Amino acid sequence: MQSKNYLNVISLYEFEKILEMFDLPADEVTALKILLVMRRNIDSLSCEVCQRFLVEELYRLSSMKKDHLAKMVHYFASYASLR
Repeated sequence: MQSKNYLNVISLYEFEKILEMFDLPADEVTALKILLVMRRNIDSLSCEVCQRFLVEELYRLSSMKKDHLAKMVHYFASYASLR
């Protein structure tokens, strides 16, 4: 449950830094949209197949590189599994 709380309480600034870490530059509006989609689909992080759908949804939303989006989603999924 704590991992879910992490995504719910992360600030937009922190999330933008994570996007930069995965070479996913985004303006503030796009970063906010991605964060909201991640929060809305927080349960998808526990399922590998669902993660792929989440990556596709984020790709349609942002047109960012899919492999970089997949790494970011996997990062949050790994973080979730550690909690």
